[in-house]
Amino acid sequence: MPQPTDEVSRPYAASMALQWAEEAEEHARAAQATQDKLDESKRNSSSWGRQLSDDYREDHARHAIRATEAVRMAEMWARVAAVQEPEYVDELATPTT
Repeated sequence: MPQPTDEVSRPYAASMALQWAEEAEEHARAAQATQDKLDESKRNSSSWGRQLSDDYREDHARHAIRATEAVRMAEMWARVAAVQEPEYVDELATPTT
């Protein structure tokens, strides 16, 4: 389990987790769209169609890798945010005597 540090704030780590999660989602969508194009291009048996399929396969692999990397980064930043101390105390949540 990561240890709390003073290197980054909880809000910063949380915002980084969100940014990486959004990037992961973008690449996952792009990978799915490229997979759909690849499936469609498989019907074309011409040399141009095969080249197009190869290009789509490369694009799909690139987006899939980037999505996986972004998920890992989002998870890492979420763990960092989870172990950081909150920077403020919510007065409504603090019991009064």
